[in-house]
Amino acid sequence: MGTKVSEFDDLVEVYTDKLVAKIPSTADGIVTKISYAEDDLCLVGHSLLTIETEDGEDEATTPVAE
Repeated sequence: MGTKVSEFDDLVEVYTDKLVAKIPSTADGIVTKISYAEDDLCLVGHSLLTIETEDGEDEATTPVAE
């Protein structure tokens, strides 16, 4: 991985039968893990990816529950 992201960068697009929404990064850092492949189904509350922040902490990015 190793992709650098900045806070508020769009990370993924979520498609439902009613809308398309973009999920932004919540922190500056490096993407260290992507949990799903393109077009995979991700359930609400499951981690999409992990961002390693500059202070060394990992932050999991999850979809917002409705």
